Order: sequence, then C-alpha cells, then structure tokens
Amino acid sequence: MNLFLKRIFTDWKYIIDSLRRFLDFFGVKSLSQNYPM
Repeated sequence: MNLFLKRIFTDWKYIIDSLRRFLDFFGVKSLSQNYPM
C-alpha cells in the first residue's frame, strides 16, 4: 500500500510538472503574441 501511494504521488508530481511546463510554453507564446517585444 505504501509503495502504491508513493507511486501515485510520483506520477502526480510528474503530471503537475508536465502541466506547468505546458502552460508556461503556451503562456509565453500567447504573451509574445499579445505584447510583441
């Protein structure tokens, strides 16, 4: 059970990390489109 929870926690962290990277990528893209440097 402990191993199972550990695995879920690791997967969750990985998913959140991927989502954050995904949002950062699109956020930067949309920001550069709205406010050209």
